[in-house]
Amino acid sequence: KSIDMPAALTFTPSTATSLLSAILGAMVGLVGFVVTVTVLLVQTSTSQFSARYMRLLYRDPLLKAVLAVLVGTFAYSFALLRRVGETNAPDLGLIVVSGLVLLGVVLFLLFLSRILQRLRPVSVAATFSKLGLEALDALAQPSATTPAKSVEQAPADVETIASTRTGTIQAISLVGLVGWAQRHECTLVFRHGVGDFVHPGSPLAEVRGEPRTSAR
Repeated sequence: KSIDMPAALTFTPSTATSLLSAILGAMVGLVGFVVTVTVLLVQTSTSQFSARYMRLLYRDPLLKAVLAVLVGTFAYSFALLRRVGETNAPDLGLIVVSGLVLLGVVLFLLFLSRILQRLRPVSVAATFSKLGLEALDALAQPSATTPAKSVEQAPADVETIASTRTGTIQAISLVGLVGWAQRHECTLVFRHGVGDFVHPGSPLAEVRGEPRTSAR
């Protein structure tokens, strides 16, 4: 069922086609610009600051929101373009896509401002300081389980876990790995820390003790 729109919010087929074509081109350009800026920022941050900074960029919710809105607007505009007839135009869809364009532009400006702020050395230092304090607070929290007794393991009870690819260690889930070790009654010993570069075949960790069959 069609919806009657006010005269001020109606479009002619030619106007609708021109508007949707312009939106399609603009969305492609904005998506390419966001991707280019992100790649340049990753290269700059990893070369001047630390490889750990790349983890913050990939997990930035604003970056994901910008790309989602821009790509979604492009897909919706492309689908809407085929509904433009010779005598009628999808007026409601054009109003919706116009709102999505405005939302995408606002998110793009916020993203650009945030990127410029994050490139400042003071902002980088503040970010890493905050994350460092949070990590120290997490380590300082008392464990809810009773710590296991330290037992000397025989060399035969040590199984080495090697890296399967080249890369930099971005993060280590201490809570998950400690829980896994407690469930399977074994001890984990890490040979590398966050930020270390490893090659294929390099030892990442050692499993000391004989884990239960379900752990394998």
